[in-house]
Amino acid sequence: MNVTAAPGIARLALRSFQDADAPVVAKWVRSNEELWFLAPGTQPPLNKEKISGWQLPRGRSYVGRIDADGPCETEGPIVAYGELNLIASERSHLWLGHCIVDPALRRQGVGGRFVTALLEEAFGRLAADKVSLIVFPENGPAIRCYLKAGFEQTGEEWHSFRGGPNERLLRLEAFAARG
Repeated sequence: MNVTAAPGIARLALRSFQDADAPVVAKWVRSNEELWFLAPGTQPPLNKEKISGWQLPRGRSYVGRIDADGPCETEGPIVAYGELNLIASERSHLWLGHCIVDPALRRQGVGGRFVTALLEEAFGRLAADKVSLIVFPENGPAIRCYLKAGFEQTGEEWHSFRGGPNERLLRLEAFAARG
């Protein structure tokens, strides 16, 4: 799957996450606040073992990578990470989790293209009817990215992380095109 990417990036391609990608992804989290927004159940510091531990048996993890223009070119660097996990009670409902973009490429459209590619994967190859996620209301850049990619706010949820108080989160969902 290739998606036209930000200026200076030929295309963005999805591929399956590999454990060797984990150290790169771990470096993208620059603060405890970023880790909180990304994975509130994960204690700092983030490391490759914790990222590899996010992989669920009924899920698929992906990286977005810069894809060179020619068929003979080598694979470009990874620039984004995210997961599509199957909701156990619903066979055609996926959960988007742990979505992050290389900080050097944020606010350049890479996140939106990556989320769009994940939705195309979910609704195409994985035959999902719905993809859901939760996001902290204070995480404005992520919310704008998800809404632009086709998600809509469908509710609120309250969760407790790391033994702390209940936190308010927004539930966003995207739906397969009906045709």
